[in-house]
Amino acid sequence: ARTEAEADTALETKRKQVHDKQAAAREAKQRDVEQARRREVERKQAAVRDAEQRKQVAKKNADQLAAQRTRAAEAEHRAEQTELREAEKAAAVPAKAQLKDAANKQDEAADKRARADRAEKLAEAEKAKRRNETAANGQR
Repeated sequence: ARTEAEADTALETKRKQVHDKQAAAREAKQRDVEQARRREVERKQAAVRDAEQRKQVAKKNADQLAAQRTRAAEAEHRAEQTELREAEKAAAVPAKAQLKDAANKQDEAADKRARADRAEKLAEAEKAKRRNETAANGQR
């Protein structure tokens, strides 16, 4: 009976050891699972943070590029406006000169007409004077 009692005790000890090992294994597995879950949550949070940072950087870059393009377009527009104003000024210079020449020619023509009219009146007056002299000489 003693060997049977020893065997029972040994068996009970073995069962307890196996049970303790199984419990320890379950606890270790549970810790591993919880640790894996925590790592996964941390990984997801890090991925979300990284994605948000990339999004902010991309937005900043896009905003900078848009601002740069806007500035370039505005500068080009200003350059075109300046070029147009200069072209208008350049085109206006000959036109002003032509207008001035035309005005001068009109003035000259008016002067010539006035001189011609005066000369014609003088000639008519001279002609009338001669007629009168001829008529006066003819009556004498």
